[in-house]
Amino acid sequence: MAGKTLLDAVVAASTARAAGDRKARADLPAGRVPFVITCMDPRLAGVLLPALGLEGLPVPQAKFAGGVVRPGEPAAARSVLAAAIFNMATEVLVVGHTDCRMGKTSSMEIRDGVRRLGVPPSAMGGQDPAAWLGGFTSERGAVEQSVAALRADPRIPPGMPVHGLLYRLEDGRAEVVVSGYGAAAAAGPGAGPAPSTGGYVPGPVSLGAPPAPVFGAAGAPLPLGAAASPGPSGSGAPPPLLAPGAPAPPPFAAPPPLAPAGLAPPSFPEPPSFDAPPPPPPPPSEPEPGPPPTERPRKGKRKRGDGGSPFDRAREVLDRLRREE
Repeated sequence: MAGKTLLDAVVAASTARAAGDRKARADLPAGRVPFVITCMDPRLAGVLLPALGLEGLPVPQAKFAGGVVRPGEPAAARSVLAAAIFNMATEVLVVGHTDCRMGKTSSMEIRDGVRRLGVPPSAMGGQDPAAWLGGFTSERGAVEQSVAALRADPRIPPGMPVHGLLYRLEDGRAEVVVSGYGAAAAAGPGAGPAPSTGGYVPGPVSLGAPPAPVFGAAGAPLPLGAAASPGPSGSGAPPPLLAPGAPAPPPFAAPPPLAPAGLAPPSFPEPPSFDAPPPPPPPPSEPEPGPPPTERPRKGKRKRGDGGSPFDRAREVLDRLRREE
């Protein structure tokens, strides 16, 4: 690829930043923006893009464990293809880093962690948990394998360069592991598609530039004062928005449709007048007659000395004894 490339600009900015120039920015070629795939390590958050000279630029990113892209990885291919379709990026940077936990954890530790978290072995599809997770022993080797996996994926545009970088946490410098210009040039013309006027164009926005078109538009918007292109009838009017034969939409604030014929409208009772006296209260209801109360028989009170109690009988015995004396 003739001239200064995107990869050259990123490496030059990274070298200047590592040397102490905190204002260094990647001088990207016109119409070239990278798609950055990196690790989810929190130590890279807010650090990696400035270290690559991409601070403040609309750079799409995707983060995976270890920055590893496995063969046939659907999430990585889907994101890269979407960025290419929407003209958000023209090249891919797979950026690994030193001191990565994915490269320093053994297979036994990964298997123990999976078992401790209650994930069944069948969930890995018959693979070893370390291989499924993307563990590796060489950081540079992991970057090379990720670039090869993306390059071999048929869902990645063949003319889109895929590069591999290794970011050094100890000094903030980015080293080139794989340059993807050779493979992209052999696979297709040029070094990736340039942004078109039918989608999102990355880069700084100029105040004097016309507004960017929406996604999926047929072309760039017309400048102010320009005449519209002739429609199908040659009258100079823009083409209709509706397909031929389609019913026109109802206007705003249109009255509701009438009720079908044969159905009477609903009737509601008239509200009472405020001047009319209130209706008299209903007469109190008398309780229903029940069965007459039953009288309990009264017990007669016995007189003293009639022999009806033990005391009376005892008194009679004492009186009889006194008489006999």
